[in-house]
Amino acid sequence: LGDFQDDKILCKVSEFSLSKDVRPQDTVGIISSIAMNPEGRMIWLKCIKYNWNTFLSRYGDGGHTLGRLVKAISATPEKKHLEYFKAFVKTHKAPGAERSIEQVLERLENNALWLARDSKQVIKFLKNIDK
Repeated sequence: LGDFQDDKILCKVSEFSLSKDVRPQDTVGIISSIAMNPEGRMIWLKCIKYNWNTFLSRYGDGGHTLGRLVKAISATPEKKHLEYFKAFVKTHKAPGAERSIEQVLERLENNALWLARDSKQVIKFLKNIDK
């Protein structure tokens, strides 16, 4: 469900994942699939922000589910996602997911640094594959 390229569909998917038609244990998988989609990462961030109290009441019991939810964004190399996530976690508690948040922030910072350092070489390499 998170593989669509259309923002409107991805927003609908995020809304659907929190509906009564989806079991709470399945919500995280659907929301995470949006975060793994480069087109859906900002939608994931906004969904997390606007529904944080719901996520806390469902998964903030000290289990691993809240940690899995926040780790979904860790693949992005874009600095804007890092900054948005960093600002969000400064003002929102995440009981039981503190270590996951630290790991996500570290990975996001490393991804952004890698992109800044190596993007030109990677683009050059990819352009020369067919030659």
